[in-house]
Amino acid sequence: MFKELSIWYMGASLFSIFIAKRYFSIYFQTLRNNTFIRLFCLSMGSILYTLSNSLILPIIVHACLTVSGTLLFAVVYRDGAARIMYYSFRYVSLVAITHIGSSCLFFLLLKFTHLNVSNDESHFLIILLSLVFLFLLITFSSSIKKEPTPGLSKLQCFAFILILVSNIFITAYLFINNKHNTLYLLAAMAISCTCLFIIYYFELAAKATKLSKINNQLNEQFIAQDNNLKHMTNTFKSIQSVIHDINKQLIYIEKCIVEDLSQDAVIHINQILRRVHNSYHLVNTGNIIIDALVGYTLNTAKQKRIEVTHQIHAVPNNISIERYDLCILMGNILDNAIEAVEGIGQTPKWIEINIHSKKNFLIIQVINPYEVPHAESDSGRYDCKTRGYGLDNIRNVTDKYGGSMSVLKNESTFDIIAVLPFSKIA
Repeated sequence: MFKELSIWYMGASLFSIFIAKRYFSIYFQTLRNNTFIRLFCLSMGSILYTLSNSLILPIIVHACLTVSGTLLFAVVYRDGAARIMYYSFRYVSLVAITHIGSSCLFFLLLKFTHLNVSNDESHFLIILLSLVFLFLLITFSSSIKKEPTPGLSKLQCFAFILILVSNIFITAYLFINNKHNTLYLLAAMAISCTCLFIIYYFELAAKATKLSKINNQLNEQFIAQDNNLKHMTNTFKSIQSVIHDINKQLIYIEKCIVEDLSQDAVIHINQILRRVHNSYHLVNTGNIIIDALVGYTLNTAKQKRIEVTHQIHAVPNNISIERYDLCILMGNILDNAIEAVEGIGQTPKWIEINIHSKKNFLIIQVINPYEVPHAESDSGRYDCKTRGYGLDNIRNVTDKYGGSMSVLKNESTFDIIAVLPFSKIA
C-alpha cells in the first residue's frame, strides 16, 4: 500500500509541476537565454514541489517549500522583478486557497459520509483535489485573457497582499484548530471563496487603472499631435507666403535686369533668399516632419533667446516610420527641451540637436541644460516634470519599432537619445 501511495504521490507532484509551468507560461513568454540557469531552476523547483507534495510536513515548512519552488519556476522567465514577484505571490495564494478549501471540503465529506480512510490516504486525496481545483482555476483565467503588468500603485498592491495574507491566515487557523466543527469548516470555505473574489477584484481594478493610464497617455499624444500640426501649419504658411509673393518679386527683378540695374537685382535676390532660408529655418533635409518640427523649434528658441545648434544629416523621406509616430517622438523631445531650458535661471540658454541616419537606424539626440529643484537634488531623484510629461510617449514610440530610448544626465545637462530602426519604402 505504501509503495502504491508513493507512486500516486509522484504522479501528483508531476501534475503540480505541470500546473506551475502552465501558469507561468500564460503570463511570461520570454525564457532566459542562459540554458544552465533555466535547467537548474526547473530542476530545483521540481524537487521542492515533489517534497512539499510527497511528505506530511508542518504547515510552515510546506509553505516555504511551495514559495521557493514557485519563485524558481518564475525566474526561468526573463521579465521585471515586480512582475515576477507579483505573479509568484498570486500563484502561491491560489495554491494556499485551493489547498485549504479542498481540505475543508474533504473533511466535510468525511463527516457526512463516514468514509474510513487513513491519514496518508487523506493527505493524498486533499492534494489531488486541490490540484484539480487549481488546474481548473488557471485554465479558466487563461481562457479569459492574459493580463498585462498590474497597473496599481505599490501602496495598493501592498494593501491587496496584506488583506489576502490576513484572510489566508484566518482560514488556515479556522481549519487547523477546528477540523471537526462543521460551522468552522463552512466558514473557512467561505473565506477561501472570498480570497478568490479578492484576487478577481484586484485584477479588475488593475485592468481599470491600466486602461486609465493608457487613456491619459493617448490624450497627451493627441495634444502633442495637435501642437505638432500647428507647428507644421505655421511653417507651411511661412513658405506659402514666400511662394505667393514670388511672382511680384520676379517682375521687379526682371525690370532691374532690363534697365541694367544688376546691383539692385542682386540685393533683392539676396533678400528673397534670406526670407526663404528663414521660412525653412535653414533645415531642409527632405523629411517634411523633421524639417517642420526642427524649424519650428529653431523659431521658438529664437523668440525665447535660446541658442540652438543642430546637425542633421542623411535623413531619407521614404522611411517606414509612420508620420504620426515621428511627430509624437520629435514633438515631445523638442518641446521638453524648450520647456526645460526656459525654466533655468542660468545664461546662456542653449540646446543641441543631432539627427542622422546610420545604416537602417534613425538616431535623434537632444542635449540641454536643466535645473533640478532643491528637494529633488537632495534626494538624488529626477522628476520627469523638469523635462515634461512626454518621456512615456517617446518610449512608447521607440518600443513600437523595436528601438530604444536612453537618458543621460548629470548635475547640469540632460541628454536624451532615441534610436528607431527603419527600412526604406520602395
